[in-house]
Amino acid sequence: MIGPMAIVLANVFFMGSFSLAKVNAAQTSIVVIMLFRFCAGPVWLAPYIAIKKPPMAMASWRLMAVRVACGILAMSALFSAFKY
Repeated sequence: MIGPMAIVLANVFFMGSFSLAKVNAAQTSIVVIMLFRFCAGPVWLAPYIAIKKPPMAMASWRLMAVRVACGILAMSALFSAFKY
């Protein structure tokens, strides 16, 4: 039960942090903010993947579906936060 809660909490933090970034940086365009948001994950994960080379096995398809649904919901909320 900790896994889904961690995913939801991470999505809430992303939504909140980027909403605050947009409010505090009115001169920054949405495109620039989204570029840094989408590039942050690969930039931070690339060294870990290159060094550790973790196996990419799917243990639970149901958990992956929940993760994808939470991600889509968080990105939808993020785009609506930037819009208004």
